[in-house]
Amino acid sequence: MGNGGSLQKSTKGPTPTAPLWHMAKVAVGDSKESFDLLQAEIESLTKKAKRKQSFTADEKEFLTDLYECLWYGGNYKGFTEAAELADHYVNGKGAADVLWVPGQNR
Repeated sequence: MGNGGSLQKSTKGPTPTAPLWHMAKVAVGDSKESFDLLQAEIESLTKKAKRKQSFTADEKEFLTDLYECLWYGGNYKGFTEAAELADHYVNGKGAADVLWVPGQNR
C-alpha cells in the first residue's frame, strides 16, 4: 500500500492511495488531515456516481481498497452482515446483484 499516498487533495488532484493507512491514522486520533482527505474523496466519488460518470482506474482501486477495509473492520468487530455487504460491493455485481429483497427472497 505504499507510504500512505498523497495527503494533499484538490478538486482535480490525484485519488489518494492506501485508505487503510489513512483510516488507521484517524482511528488513533493522529490525523484530521487524513480524515479530511478520505472524506473529500468519498464525497467527490459520490457526486460523480450520482451524475453517472465513469470512475478512473485509480478511483476504482480506491473504492475497492476502501470496501475491503470495511470488510476487515466489520469482521473484526463482529458485524458480519456489514462485512458481507462490503464484500458484495467489491466482488459482486453491485446494486444489480441484490443479496436480499424484503418480501421476495424469503
